[in-house]
Amino acid sequence: MTLIARNSIEKLVPQREPILMVHELISQEEKKTVSRFHIAADNLFVENGQLQAPGLIENIAQTAAARAGYVSFSTNEPPKIGFIGAISKLIVHELPQVEEEIETTVEEISSFMNVSVIKGSSVRNGRVLAECEMKIFIQEDV
Repeated sequence: MTLIARNSIEKLVPQREPILMVHELISQEEKKTVSRFHIAADNLFVENGQLQAPGLIENIAQTAAARAGYVSFSTNEPPKIGFIGAISKLIVHELPQVEEEIETTVEEISSFMNVSVIKGSSVRNGRVLAECEMKIFIQEDV
């Protein structure tokens, strides 16, 4: 099941092609979000037929952005811009191949004022590809 389809995902995230790394929002709960991403051969982060670690990290970050965008969209507020402040506990177990789909889960660990800490993981066919924690700063209205 898909909550937000590929043709509508740009309503939730500020990124656009060719850097868009989330294609669908699969589920959204209070603290947990799941996205899907199809890896194309012409993706900026593909090298030697595989999505490289920076692409997996960007996919996790954009899943967090889709989470925040969905919350804003649900309350009729404009989406806020977020920035990765820190990445920790990064483990890349394996790299996915071109034309594969990955599912990415982001869980909010904590949130205070304009800073959130999330735990993210990307999987393919039930196998964990990458996992990390991120500190994300949300830009306040100017």
